[in-house]
Amino acid sequence: MNRYYLLVIYFFCVTISNTFSQTQDVVFQKLEWDFGSIISMDFPPATFVFKNNSSKPIAILTTKAKYETKVMYEKKYIQPQATGVIYVKHETQNIGEFADEILVYFSHSPNPVKLNIVGNNISVVDCFPDKTNMRMRTVHVIDIFSKEPIPGAKVHFLHNEMTDINAVMDKNGKKVMDLPIGIYEIDAVADGYKQMSTSRFIQKSVPIIFLELEPLDKQELSKPLEPVEPKDPEQTIAIEEKPPVVQPKTNTPVYSEKLPENVYAANNIIFVIDVSLSMKKDNKMTYLKTAINELIDVLRIIDNVTVISYNTEAYTELESTTGNKKAQIKKVINEMAPDGLTNGVKGLELAYTFAENNFKPNGNNQLILATDGEFSGAQQSEIQLIEQIQSHVSKGIIMSIVGFGNDKESLDRLKKMAKIGGGQFLHIQNNEQSMQLLVDEIKENSKIKK
Repeated sequence: MNRYYLLVIYFFCVTISNTFSQTQDVVFQKLEWDFGSIISMDFPPATFVFKNNSSKPIAILTTKAKYETKVMYEKKYIQPQATGVIYVKHETQNIGEFADEILVYFSHSPNPVKLNIVGNNISVVDCFPDKTNMRMRTVHVIDIFSKEPIPGAKVHFLHNEMTDINAVMDKNGKKVMDLPIGIYEIDAVADGYKQMSTSRFIQKSVPIIFLELEPLDKQELSKPLEPVEPKDPEQTIAIEEKPPVVQPKTNTPVYSEKLPENVYAANNIIFVIDVSLSMKKDNKMTYLKTAINELIDVLRIIDNVTVISYNTEAYTELESTTGNKKAQIKKVINEMAPDGLTNGVKGLELAYTFAENNFKPNGNNQLILATDGEFSGAQQSEIQLIEQIQSHVSKGIIMSIVGFGNDKESLDRLKKMAKIGGGQFLHIQNNEQSMQLLVDEIKENSKIKK
């Protein structure tokens, strides 16, 4: 009997504690999120929306969760009666059910708010709506902020610039569609939302496709950020003691970009792309286009992109263009087709000319050479090539190399060139490797040193 009363008192105290933290200053719309059956890292995050119900600005100081649980939020003050959002992802390769508790520490109280996530991580194959036909995939159209489904959204897929595929989402914001492997131009529209247009390579092992639409009306919530590393709340001083002066709200969230201007400097990127016939084999060009398109998606108006191609000769495919002109840049990249022999030196010489002409003194000036290994030029020796690369590094122009294939001699040579060029050697062997490869490389080299 005594034990029974103790349990009753314990659960009563826990309930009162959680209720107190909810009703006093911070009110969450929900404290639990059930992911259901998911492919862990490919699904949108859980979205926990909260309101500052107090009369003073408050901020999130830090969070605590398991290693597999990634927590994202804005490092800013939430004004009285305004809303904030916390995004939570569960990232693991392990199959099976999972659960985690996230402790959120706010600036107004030493007691954390407890959030909970549950779900079941299943295999990629199990996610296909029809395991006997892996062309059948489930398309979800969701709100970019709340991650809620958008019923009745209309989508249009243009497959390999030839075949039109149209669909209307059901009441749950999804639709099973026959989508063969290939490159797609995708458009999605819905009442109350901005039209979304993007390019994407859909490979065999993609059973579920998420398309995110941005509402037309003004939003206080922002898109997910990079995961915030948790710290000891007793040692965390993440926010100034005095809240900043409130600035007028704009439609663009402060941290909505994947390359915030206060963190990453302007980029002058020159792609030097091998379009010789050997790049046609083993989907090399397809993987490369995927990697470049991923990078283009995150570039800003302060960034510039130049595209040089080479085979028997070198060609200027796109002169220096600002990163906000995404459709124009992607069109150039996606229309490239391998043909001819290899003369990489001519491509490199032309690329360095553009790098110098569009040099950003306080930015990241970087060549990205993409080739499957053979890099030749009849008029230039190995020593002259090395000297050319070194001389431009001394001018602040680095070079990274995206390599394909398995020829050890060629790969070793490319690794040596990348090291001399002050950049990284990035080896792509499949489409999964290509997704974030160039984004991570540009982040590494453009991050502002403090």
